[in-house]
Amino acid sequence: MALIPGFLERFNFTVIQLPIFINSITRALLSLILLIASYGFLKLKRWGYWLMIIYDFF
Repeated sequence: MALIPGFLERFNFTVIQLPIFINSITRALLSLILLIASYGFLKLKRWGYWLMIIYDFF
C-alpha cells in the first residue's frame, strides 16, 4: 500500500491503520509461530504440518 499512495482510495476502499505498537507485537508473534511451525515441519511432526497450514492462512 505504501508503494502506491492513494491506490485503494481510488476504488472507495478505506484503510484503517493499526497502531505501530500492535503491528510490532503481531509481527513478533507470527515470527515466533513460524519458527515453531518450521521446527515441527522439518522434524516431520503432525502438529508442525497443521501449524504451517494455519500460518499460511494468516
